[in-house]
Amino acid sequence: MFVWTRWIILGLLLMLASCGGVDDSEGSSDSDSDSDTDTDSDTDSDTDTDTDTDSDTDSDTDTDTDTDTDTDTDTDTDTDTDTDADGSCQYECLPHCVSWGGTTMEGTCDGNLRCCDGAEPPDTDADSDTDTDTDTDTDTDTDTDTDTDTDTDTDSDGDQSAGCGKTPTITSGNGKSISVNGSNRSYNIRIPDNYDNTHPYRLMMAYHWLNGTANNVTSENYYGLWDLSAGSTIFVAPQGINNGWSNSGGSDVEFSRQLIALMEDEFCIDTSRIFCEGFSMGGSMSYAMACAMGDVIRGVAVHSGGPMSGCENPHTDPVAYFMTHGTSDSVCTYPNFGVPQLEDFANINGCTSRSMPSPNGSEHSCVDWEGCSEGYPARACIFNGDHQWNPAGNWVSGETWQFISQF
Repeated sequence: MFVWTRWIILGLLLMLASCGGVDDSEGSSDSDSDSDTDTDSDTDSDTDTDTDTDSDTDSDTDTDTDTDTDTDTDTDTDTDTDTDADGSCQYECLPHCVSWGGTTMEGTCDGNLRCCDGAEPPDTDADSDTDTDTDTDTDTDTDTDTDTDTDTDTDSDGDQSAGCGKTPTITSGNGKSISVNGSNRSYNIRIPDNYDNTHPYRLMMAYHWLNGTANNVTSENYYGLWDLSAGSTIFVAPQGINNGWSNSGGSDVEFSRQLIALMEDEFCIDTSRIFCEGFSMGGSMSYAMACAMGDVIRGVAVHSGGPMSGCENPHTDPVAYFMTHGTSDSVCTYPNFGVPQLEDFANINGCTSRSMPSPNGSEHSCVDWEGCSEGYPARACIFNGDHQWNPAGNWVSGETWQFISQF
């Protein structure tokens, strides 16, 4: 009994101890569920698009054209003509029976004027076969490749004189003066209108005839060469003493030498293209210049000239030589004048000996010597006529310029 009482008391004490912190709402279930869901969705979409387009187009066009044309035409024509006579009466009724084709047949004529013999009529078959075959083959191949390379190197500076780059003090005009060994000599000059002191010009020394003057040469447009030169040449017409070129003691050669030196110092001259031209005694002066100054004179044009102004010997420098002369010259008789001077320089120039040309009627005749040293030709043009520089036809200026302008 005592034992049970002790257990009961102990149970009560335990119950009191276990209920001391119980909430008033028994049997309730509080469920606090705090669920914080933070969803941050930041979407940054940056799209940078850089488009660089470099277009290099190289277009090479090669055109190849191939044209093939095949035409086949077949024409077959078959014509069959069958002619069957009606019944057995196929013939024309004549006094005797004759076929439509003209054949005499046996038989009698019936009431319809047909020739009937009771035989089977012949058949007329005409067969016409026409076969036309046309084959046309056209092949056209066109390949076009055009390559054009043009390299033009033009060196027209030549051998420049001291006057290149200078402003000249001499102008175009007549009666210009130069002192030569204490004596005053005169000359006329014509300079191209568009003169350029950086461009070397050809120089032409044009000598007048006996009893002529420098003014005569100027009025003749320097033997007709001024217009033909087209601004490429400076022309000088020296004046001879007593209107002639006796060249006593070489005085006229010396005058010319110093006049050329003055031109070279004043103007831009191509020193490799200095020429002399003259008629009659002016032609003989041109020959004298070739003899004495072959190292300076590139070529001469001698019209009906001779040896009247002399010739310095020995002379060995080649000079391009052109002459014109009339076969009936009554002053500088042909061939005793003109021909020996031409042959002199043809020999120096290394040319092969040849005969002079023979003109026909009013036509002049020209020949070139063969075998000459390169750049030193010899040429003669002969005409039927007397002592004159410009015979009928006005051809001398053109022939002269053609010879001079090749250099």
